[in-house]
Amino acid sequence: MDDMHLFLSRIKDFKNVNIRPEVGAFVESYYEEKSIKELFLSPSLDKKLFPNNLYDFQWEGIAFAASRKGSILAHEIGLGKTVQALGAAIYKMHVFDFKKTTILCPKNLKQHWVLELHKWVSQDKHHLFEIESFERMELKSDTDFLIIDEAQKIDDYDSVLLQQLHQLNYKHILMITDSKIHRSLMKFYAMAGLIDQHLLTPLWEFSYKHCLFDAKNEQEIVGYYNLENLPNKLSDIYLRREKAELKEQIVSSFAQKQIVISVALSQELLQQQSKYSQQCVAILQKKQANHYDYLQLKERLQEIVDLGLYTADSSNTKLKNPKLEEFQHFIKHKLLCRSSDKIIVFAQGTALQKQLKRILNEDYKKVQILKSKEKANPEFEVFIVEELLQDDLPTAQHYIYFHVPREPHFISQRSTKLKGELMDTSMYLLQSSPSFEEVLLKWEKNHNSLLNQLAEFLGSNNSFSKEISLRLKEELSHQLKALVVAQKEEQMSLFEDIMKPKIAVKKEKDRLQLFVEKWKESLLAFEQLSSAQQHLIRDGKLRVRESEKELLFAFLKR
Repeated sequence: MDDMHLFLSRIKDFKNVNIRPEVGAFVESYYEEKSIKELFLSPSLDKKLFPNNLYDFQWEGIAFAASRKGSILAHEIGLGKTVQALGAAIYKMHVFDFKKTTILCPKNLKQHWVLELHKWVSQDKHHLFEIESFERMELKSDTDFLIIDEAQKIDDYDSVLLQQLHQLNYKHILMITDSKIHRSLMKFYAMAGLIDQHLLTPLWEFSYKHCLFDAKNEQEIVGYYNLENLPNKLSDIYLRREKAELKEQIVSSFAQKQIVISVALSQELLQQQSKYSQQCVAILQKKQANHYDYLQLKERLQEIVDLGLYTADSSNTKLKNPKLEEFQHFIKHKLLCRSSDKIIVFAQGTALQKQLKRILNEDYKKVQILKSKEKANPEFEVFIVEELLQDDLPTAQHYIYFHVPREPHFISQRSTKLKGELMDTSMYLLQSSPSFEEVLLKWEKNHNSLLNQLAEFLGSNNSFSKEISLRLKEELSHQLKALVVAQKEEQMSLFEDIMKPKIAVKKEKDRLQLFVEKWKESLLAFEQLSSAQQHLIRDGKLRVRESEKELLFAFLKR
């Protein structure tokens, strides 16, 4: 391949030789990719450009993404893909003088990216980054470097999103995913197409070689086969690391740390949360609250806590439930399990536990719902339990909290108990956002006394509810006000999304209405003229552009 340009230059003048344009484009792309890689081979990355308290495999990920026009970073969940993507962006700015990096992610991850940006990137470079969500993508202009987080989800938002991405002009692209190829094959096909449409075979051939279709429904894929050579085909753009292979680099605390998976509250629940939060703030700000006020406060606070548990009505399986959907996606595409691994899922309520069992069964996992004093069957892979059943549980490699525990310190107690027992234990927490779950988790880490006071207040069974301290009042008031503001910001953002197209349509209609009036005046005047005068007008005295006719017809069809 290195001598291809010499060969083409020698034969280009031959009369009987026609070099197709795509051949030249392919060769040019090859040499561009090669020169970019050489820029990062020697010397090695200048670690002064980015905080250097990273693991070696994270520096490797930064170098891999920075040295390619297009790449897929597919590390196992919890290995710091966000910081690697930001590092790659900084080095591309330094080497290629990029002025704009666009980050595209699910709505619930926008705040995570904002926090990571402030943590890892110096403030003087913040203006070079733009963060957009899948749900509200409005990429009006081109970008130098496009980063797509949760890239395996891009085909979950209809094919329109993929079409928009293919129409967008970007110089370099990085896609981040937790998924493995054999679990999300067609999603990887879509990702590879955004990097190079010719990297894999055409879709019909690719599906014929690798997909198993349902006998009754030819449109439904039920499995994959012949996947052995695919990682080799993608090796130049695809990098994946797993915790099991990095034990020598990462310390036990890294392997056992809590991984928070943020899930956005539905719009309906945001409104309910805002309403209850306002009521609580009104009570907390009373100078002299009475016994009835505290009973109301306790009731409303409990409702706010409950709202964050499921993100939607978990009793109705037909309703769209973001948390259940995220759990299903996590189990199917993200959770990396060996055949011998055990999973414990903490979840409250019989109805919810049955729903989780159904989701896990769909992924061909054997599930047991453990009740009090019931023994675990060693033949099962997954055990669903209530948070109170912390003792006498089977040893597991993965602990999943479907919601932040209502009782304080359950997660930290579990972490302490596991410390030193298993090197590769992982803990995952599905957290509603924005919600009071975030407050509970933050208090568990930094304000134990506040969490204890709140738990004592909510857990009191006395008919006379106990008053709370002044500090807890102030902190609760502050946090609940933030939930009200978050809901209003969400509403305003949603209002803007709805109004933008309406405003555009109104402007178009106003412009077309004015044109129609002029058109009618012209036609009326035209019809009143003699045939000789009309003939003169047709020769150029009065002209109506074809584009204006098309606009008129479009308007009349509305």
